[in-house]
Amino acid sequence: MRVFRTVPALLLAAVMLCGCGEGTPPPEETAPAETAAAPAETAAPASETVTEAQAETEPVTEADPPVIYYITDHGTVDPSAISLAAEVLTGEDGIYLTGAAADVPEDAKAVILNAPQEDITSEELKALDVCIEGGCTVVLLLPANGEELRLKYIERLTEEFSVQTDYDLVTDETRTEGEGLISLDQIGPPEGMNAALFAASAQCMNNVRSFHFVRFDGFDNIRQDALLECTADSVGTPFGGVQDDPETFTDECLVTMLYARDVTRQNGALIAAGSSDFLLDVNAETAAYQGTRAWLLAAVQWMMQGNFY
Repeated sequence: MRVFRTVPALLLAAVMLCGCGEGTPPPEETAPAETAAAPAETAAPASETVTEAQAETEPVTEADPPVIYYITDHGTVDPSAISLAAEVLTGEDGIYLTGAAADVPEDAKAVILNAPQEDITSEELKALDVCIEGGCTVVLLLPANGEELRLKYIERLTEEFSVQTDYDLVTDETRTEGEGLISLDQIGPPEGMNAALFAASAQCMNNVRSFHFVRFDGFDNIRQDALLECTADSVGTPFGGVQDDPETFTDECLVTMLYARDVTRQNGALIAAGSSDFLLDVNAETAAYQGTRAWLLAAVQWMMQGNFY
């Protein structure tokens, strides 16, 4: 406002100086100055109008609604089977899309790979990498069918986050709860994660498989932690994954759910769980699955929000 009002004064001074230079007195009526002042008086509201218009358009510049993409090929669970979980992740404004792994949108905020029965391809891995570079979170859930798996390119995906996939089944009979479900130990929430989102106490999975954290050279950019683990005394027949994997463990801590993020890739992240049945709609009210289900959904929401320590 003040800037607009000083302009006429400067113009008036300039006119007067020019008049004095010619040796003639300035005219008694300063019509030019008054004429110049008129636009100045109307300029302030114009400036205010622009400010109001900018304020009105500010919501347009807000972040776009998050895109959640569910991969439907490679033998994954039908997306309609986890519709309740999808509603939680998308919220009121999110966009939920389904399709092939090769068609993952680059702007996806989260990609769900739910219990794949077969491996992705090298080209599909590249497509996922593009999303991760933009800060996407890949949610990997291993199938709970107890069958042998060989997922070369999915393993490469997890190894990008210093995580190795172990396909063995945790079968410690001392930790079973009803129908053979394995009880798990919940790790405290990372700083900044909303602990209220996983208030349920029971933590169980069916035919749960495990993962190992590894520290590859040059991977100081990775931040990772366990979310669920199981201090097991035994596992089933080893299916591979980790070299020289033993047939049995004695009091070995096995990671059954984890997160890892890459600070050099806009915090692109991996959330991996060693089973998938707990996420199904038919198990949404199963007491033993309540904690695990809420814990995974809270972790994904936390990753998508990006409020990291």
